[in-house]
Amino acid sequence: MLNMKEAKALLIAVAHYNKVYALIIALMLDCGLRISEVPALEVGDIDFERSRLHVRESKRNKDRSIPTSKGVLG
Repeated sequence: MLNMKEAKALLIAVAHYNKVYALIIALMLDCGLRISEVPALEVGDIDFERSRLHVRESKRNKDRSIPTSKGVLG
């Protein structure tokens, strides 16, 4: 597990090359996403108004809705 300093350094380094990958990594760190959940994410799965992320077919093929921090989405 990364500490805050390591996570911030990772995001800065990745954002320098690819902003989309940086957002994906930020969501993974913020929401505790599993690697297997990331490929199924779509823009429509993000509820910006309620700061929630809808994860489809998570563990045991169940959907789940998880909170995100406004800093990641805004």
